[in-house]
Amino acid sequence: MNLYIMRHGDAEQSSGKDSLRALTAKGQQEALTAGQWLQQYDHNISLALVSPYKRTQQTFAKVHQSLPSARQLTTEELVPDATPANVQDLLDGILLNDPGTQSVLLVSHMPLVCYLVDTFTGQHGPLFATASIIHIEYDKDTHIGELKFCYHVPSLA
Repeated sequence: MNLYIMRHGDAEQSSGKDSLRALTAKGQQEALTAGQWLQQYDHNISLALVSPYKRTQQTFAKVHQSLPSARQLTTEELVPDATPANVQDLLDGILLNDPGTQSVLLVSHMPLVCYLVDTFTGQHGPLFATASIIHIEYDKDTHIGELKFCYHVPSLA
């Protein structure tokens, strides 16, 4: 199964409540560009698990323009201070109930995205720039994944 872990696009600086931070214009363009890349790389993404924070919801809305058949599931398990093992348990449960799932996208935050790579692969992944995506080939039977690829949005001047 193909697992894609994505960090949200560039967000405005803190303006009070962290969960309400919105994407900047740059972040919106990053998310749109990442979505276009993702559609070319794997158009079979059928499910996106997304943090409820505003910037991740906005990121997925831009990605969804390129992946209109991807169903969105918003979950508190992907907030910045969530527990990576709980995310793996959630995904494993989804895959158990829908074994035909080929590709899943997770949209979350630093530092959780880095911890998720560690949890799913057992190895340290690279740091995530905004709107970066890590591709992991995940074995739903062994619950172990292999890091395959890292995509970074080209610099937007």
